[in-house]
Amino acid sequence: MKKLGITLWILLLIIIIVGNDSYALDNTKYDFWFTIWSNEFDLPNGLLKAVAIHESGLDENIIGCSGDLGLMQLNPRYIESYLSDMGWEWEFEWSQPRDNIMLGAFILSQNLKYYDGDVDKALSAYNTGIGRTNSKGVYWKYVNKIEWGEKN
Repeated sequence: MKKLGITLWILLLIIIIVGNDSYALDNTKYDFWFTIWSNEFDLPNGLLKAVAIHESGLDENIIGCSGDLGLMQLNPRYIESYLSDMGWEWEFEWSQPRDNIMLGAFILSQNLKYYDGDVDKALSAYNTGIGRTNSKGVYWKYVNKIEWGEKN
């Protein structure tokens, strides 16, 4: 958690220097946040962005047909539980790319830890949940649609 606190201070400093986070996001198409959170949560390069592209088409305001929210299509029923698990103490706003991508990165990292680094199982669980992935196996219809560096 200490590493997360340091990262947040660095982000705050960058935001102050740039003027506001929307400037940085507009110029990088969210790559800044994908890089920060991928590094913070030790995710394979490109995986987080690939999930967001598939989930939302990089539309930060999208609400999916099942009620999932934002870039990473977070399920609102589980947001508070995940935030509690990671020790999040600040206000969370799903429509803010910084927060949405951060929580998506946390979920992916937890899935990767649970499945001992098995990316296919972690991706399947991101979409269907750990219980379904454990009981029915990898949901290949979803996993095969995530196009990222090591899969291509």
